[in-house]
Amino acid sequence: MLKGYFRAGDVLVDTCLQNPNEGHTLIYPILFCYRHALEMTMKGILDSYGHRYGVAAPTPNHSLLLLWEACTAIFIQIDDEGAAISTSTVEKLIKQFHDLDARTEAFRYPEKKDGTLIDLPSEPFDLIGLRDVIEGLDNFFSGADGYLDQLCPASDEMH
Repeated sequence: MLKGYFRAGDVLVDTCLQNPNEGHTLIYPILFCYRHALEMTMKGILDSYGHRYGVAAPTPNHSLLLLWEACTAIFIQIDDEGAAISTSTVEKLIKQFHDLDARTEAFRYPEKKDGTLIDLPSEPFDLIGLRDVIEGLDNFFSGADGYLDQLCPASDEMH
């Protein structure tokens, strides 16, 4: 399912690149797919490895920043063991995505629960750049998952 949301975002970006007029109507689904994939990725890290490092998923757990902070708590413990994981760039990108949709509503609904309209930035999105950034984040988390998997003894894994 996780890879499906990343892939769906990519397919929608490809559709927009083939027909630029589609960008206006597909930007919300693109952003939703990518945001949801990031959320699921961080939840997967926490579900699979958080128990080993004494880190639980935050409640509520739809906040990209809270999920990132919990993942960082794991990464810091790995770094203390000698792993070299650089998270500052990833953190900046997660924060940018979070700031676009801090309440997890902006990419799904045209208005907030109180009826006020949700506005995204008025300037056009760089879809190729967005896809590249998401691919980089996916690579980071895939690498972190692989590294954590290597650190966890088979009897300790909870996949």
